Amino acid sequence: MKKILVAFFIISTLAVGGIVAAKIYMDKQIEAKENEPYVPPADMTYITPEVISAQEIKSAVMKKLKVKEDPNIYTMKYHKAADKVVKSYKNKEDAKYTADAPLLIMNPYGTNSTGLYIYFKNDERVNTRYTVKIKDSDIPDFTAALYTNASSMPLSEQEGQVIGLVPGETNYLILYVYDKNDALVKKVGFKIEVPDFGTVKEKQLLREMSRNDNQLTEGLFCIFGYDRRNEAEPRHLLFYDKYGVIRAEVPVNGNVSDVNMGFYGGKMLYPCGVRKFALVNRFGRVEKTYNLGKDYSIHHDFFLQESTDRVFVLADDLTTDTKEDVILCLDLYTGQTTKLLDMKKLLPDIYKKAKNFNVQTVSDGAVGASGAAVSGAAAKTVKTVKKVTGAQSNASTEDKLDWLHLNSVCMINETDMILSSRELSSIIRVNNVFEKPVIDYIIADEKIYKGTRYADLLLTKDGSFTSQFGQHSVLYERTNDMEDGQYYLYLFNNNYGESKTRPDLDWSGYEDIGLPGKPATNSYYYKYLVDDKADTYKLVFQVSLSYSPLVSNVQHYDGNIITSAGSYGTFAEYNADGKPVGRFVTNIKNFNYRVKKYDMEGYWFSDLWNGTN
Repeated sequence: MKKILVAFFIISTLAVGGIVAAKIYMDKQIEAKENEPYVPPADMTYITPEVISAQEIKSAVMKKLKVKEDPNIYTMKYHKAADKVVKSYKNKEDAKYTADAPLLIMNPYGTNSTGLYIYFKNDERVNTRYTVKIKDSDIPDFTAALYTNASSMPLSEQEGQVIGLVPGETNYLILYVYDKNDALVKKVGFKIEVPDFGTVKEKQLLREMSRNDNQLTEGLFCIFGYDRRNEAEPRHLLFYDKYGVIRAEVPVNGNVSDVNMGFYGGKMLYPCGVRKFALVNRFGRVEKTYNLGKDYSIHHDFFLQESTDRVFVLADDLTTDTKEDVILCLDLYTGQTTKLLDMKKLLPDIYKKAKNFNVQTVSDGAVGASGAAVSGAAAKTVKTVKKVTGAQSNASTEDKLDWLHLNSVCMINETDMILSSRELSSIIRVNNVFEKPVIDYIIADEKIYKGTRYADLLLTKDGSFTSQFGQHSVLYERTNDMEDGQYYLYLFNNNYGESKTRPDLDWSGYEDIGLPGKPATNSYYYKYLVDDKADTYKLVFQVSLSYSPLVSNVQHYDGNIITSAGSYGTFAEYNADGKPVGRFVTNIKNFNYRVKKYDMEGYWFSDLWNGTN
């Protein structure tokens, strides 16, 4: 028996040793394979083309403008000069740009760091698709269709932006040219070295997939306000594909990359400065800028209503002693800005109740998950506390009274608006915003308004559930089968109870809500059914999400739900049943503001877009 045991031990040891040796061998093989450069198939060769750099264009523009220091790229003067430089290349008399030798310019207008402008002609009308490959086997190919016109009909001139190049890598670009019958008539490859511009910290995000990963939708995630309070982090909009790979970077000026973006007339509209919007065409050229004026600055959110040529902007009025309580209306046709709502006039009693606690110095224990100073139980030591009211004059931005803290805005028709107030954990509907604005209703826990004249404005809760606390991104949705007066409001319920300007509010007694120094188990996706006729709201669907006491958002996209737990730098996608499809983690010091997903069709990609392979 002893001999048998010895023999079994020896055989087991050899077997384990063999398995370990095999694993080491396989790991080395995999590592060696990963470090191998991309090898094109036998029938594929790659040309190293001439690529005009962004710096060459900028230098030519600066020469035209007669300036020596880097100019602000978000001016019409800059883009008019840049357009002339690009056209000088495009219209060269001796240039014959073909699919084999196209005009290629990296980021010609400065608005997309890895956007590659491409232009070529063909004898017959064609459409163009392309694939971007790099040698890293962890990064899948990126395939898309070049957007050249709204109808997607083939054209003899092909002009657009190639999206998907990865910075700091050798990119292998394959163009597929198809005739009007969708038959492949040309296939050509280019080897393009893309510099590492030092502005993107994460080329690929950590990705956690579920068994439902086949349900992950096509499109690009856009991170707004990446690592927002990290002063060393550039301000930009970062676009990642469904594999977590960086595919585009849009730089902005100032701390406004935590706001939003929209599309107007086939062009992208986004804040490019603290009081400025840019309207950017598909090539990356700014066609128009809108300045809100010296008295206002943009924060948190805007809502673009293309049918009325209007943008509704959450703003600070810099002439007052309060902040984040004003809504502007920007007319995209005339360029004029109007101060539409001042919430102090609609909620005067609430404003008068608010107190401003300006914390000058707090201990490390008073810093929440987002890196922001918090009050209450989380603040172990407060060395200096300055107590002021809204009557304070000449206040800095930090000293101003943040009594409402609006963080989202949307229009439900041409005259009525839905607002989200984080400070009051309230969803507020305002009607007749252009003439005689009036608060139609408030959705909030009744304790917040108990004993005030606004208590009668609260909608009645239909059912037993905990109302939202500290919510963000409240959005409107209505389907054709709904009864008159009914619609949905969906939101990111942070599930966090705190009001820094209302120490009189009691946040105790609620089941599983987060408090300063006491995190909740979850935040939630909430979907309310609002009935205007019955004056009720009902929780009809919820999804448990990663906890995030501050920032964050939700979005409906192509039948799925996009969510961002911004305090911890994660975002995720869920299917319509609320089951997780995929989750992404960013390596940040502070927090991300929000994440949305866009198909970018009719802008960067045609309707032939088929995403990543």
